[in-house]
Amino acid sequence: MINWIKTLATQNIKAMIFCSPHNPVGRVWTREELERLFAITSHHDVTVVSDEIHGDLEVSGPKFTSALQVAEGPARSRLVVLNAPSKTFNLAALLNSHIIIPDEKLRTAYDDFIKQLHPVDTSLLGQVAGEAAYRHGGAWLDKVLQVVRYNYQQLLTGLKQSAPKATVADLQGTYLAYVDIGAYVAPAKIKSFVEDVCGLAVDYGAWFSPKTATYIRLNLATDPKLVAEAIQRLTEHLAQPQL
Repeated sequence: MINWIKTLATQNIKAMIFCSPHNPVGRVWTREELERLFAITSHHDVTVVSDEIHGDLEVSGPKFTSALQVAEGPARSRLVVLNAPSKTFNLAALLNSHIIIPDEKLRTAYDDFIKQLHPVDTSLLGQVAGEAAYRHGGAWLDKVLQVVRYNYQQLLTGLKQSAPKATVADLQGTYLAYVDIGAYVAPAKIKSFVEDVCGLAVDYGAWFSPKTATYIRLNLATDPKLVAEAIQRLTEHLAQPQL
């Protein structure tokens, strides 16, 4: 775990990119944790950029709390929140996202800087689709979350029965399960095992940190039949010696 207090105090850090909920682990931060975060960053004059793109995807655990609900005073004047309907409503192709900057001075500085880089373009269809999704997509999202929760439980059950040494991060938010198969497959063989042996397409823990090179990230926001097939392939081959 990162010692934020020591790191911020000794390395002259000016900004922190904060993933909330956390990706790839799927952790939903509590209000108390966010309050502690802002107490630390405010003390060291650090701007927090809170990436909340998975905020609507609550699977289990604590309810999602936006940084906008917590940051006050100096912390709020150094806050940037990123969001979009792309993950929640599968609208990534329509190019529509939001940057929320409560402080007027910081917002003006951002606008002036971004204009020097390129025009800020978005898709008209993306704006219309995003508004429609936020206004009318609640029932659809509830069904998606039911599917994600079901698929997650199927994954836990399948691994427990056939590959009990594999571990899964507690999925509180997002639709991405983070699975450690290092008890069965050496780090150098993870990619070939997943792709060539199991015939699966996943994201790899090595993309995020060398310390998680034995992890794979599975997308659970899809047809339960596809997830069941992926679980079957994975557990079938994990049960065979791989190291």
